[in-house]
Amino acid sequence: MSGRAGRRGKDDRGLVILMVDQQMGQDVAKQIIKGAPDPLNSQFRLTYNMVLNLLRVEGINPEFMLENSFYQFQNYDALPQLYGNVERKKEELSAYKIDKETEISGYYQMEKQINVLKEAVKEVVTKPKYLVPFLQAGRLLHIVSNGKDFGWAALLDFHKKANPVDPLGLDVMYVLDVLILLSTESAKNLSDITQMGPPNANEKGVVE
Repeated sequence: MSGRAGRRGKDDRGLVILMVDQQMGQDVAKQIIKGAPDPLNSQFRLTYNMVLNLLRVEGINPEFMLENSFYQFQNYDALPQLYGNVERKKEELSAYKIDKETEISGYYQMEKQINVLKEAVKEVVTKPKYLVPFLQAGRLLHIVSNGKDFGWAALLDFHKKANPVDPLGLDVMYVLDVLILLSTESAKNLSDITQMGPPNANEKGVVE
């Protein structure tokens, strides 16, 4: 297949010559001649070396190269469709009718404020000077980690260690050793805390 595509902005069509040297089915020929063309997407990337070379040329800069690239042309060409999608979504949103929207909004804001206050209280009560006196062996702790509710666990011991994020700082961490009920699967890999999980509803679980 050979030919010349129409020049952008000048020609309204292009010419293609197709040389067939083997038997071709009707459907295949129709797909080649009248089928939709493969999408032509620019893979242009402005690299570091290209920027350096452009800076050496007087009158041309990286912004000029980007603005006149086929990549930017495709982006500009997609803008009307994107704007149309935005307008349609706005119309769909404005068409929604929510009963008691004011009450629901007020409830949401109250719930949001409650969560903020909970985090503020948590930040205070978990400070070592307030928390450490309560870390006594045998105390029951309600464990929630990574969105998983493990239920109640018994505190065995605790120890202090440097914060790995800031090992040279004054901030320290307290590691708690607890007796907790885990799922059978997560109990197989106790070295990875993030993979631990509580037992399923119908699972007996393992105490570790």
